[in-house]
Amino acid sequence: TFPCSDEKSAEQTACDWPQEVTNFGDCPPSSDQQVNASAGENGHWAAARIEVPSTPFQVERVDYVARCTANLPHRVRLFVGDGPEPPASPDVLVELEVELDVSVETNKRRYVALSLDTPITVPDGQSLFMAVEMIRGDGMGERLCVDMCSEPAAVEYDYWSNATMAPFPWAEMQSFNFGGDWLFWAHGRPG
Repeated sequence: TFPCSDEKSAEQTACDWPQEVTNFGDCPPSSDQQVNASAGENGHWAAARIEVPSTPFQVERVDYVARCTANLPHRVRLFVGDGPEPPASPDVLVELEVELDVSVETNKRRYVALSLDTPITVPDGQSLFMAVEMIRGDGMGERLCVDMCSEPAAVEYDYWSNATMAPFPWAEMQSFNFGGDWLFWAHGRPG
């Protein structure tokens, strides 16, 4: 997480402007890898636990980096949980549709920033979970990839759903020999 800066104007109280929080630590831009759904995994979910700096916390926007066939339509879900692992049957607070974007070239990085129409609240004692639907297209080699930091991962932050629908038998990405963290961001403010 990134603390509030003291460089804002004197009229602003500490942290009354949007803060960026993530599920990963320091990840140099050159140290990322791409992960996609394998054959038979179309519609599985890549999820990360994002700890907010204080609760309650209002989430206003989420971001991630897509690659490979990054223009494929897919969904992003936001939900909360009180443990380190995503709930098997999450109460989805918001589901966002990411539409086909024909302007995105294949194998180019697509920075996806999704603003929420209405902020969601992460209550006391809870963490935010963000999940991206991993899609395989109909065409040869069409697949959505999501960037993952290849630096050593923090435990109990990055998960794979192993199913398309709840109840999800979530597994840590490390159990599949992926040693990094999903590159997911949330933006919001205390309150």
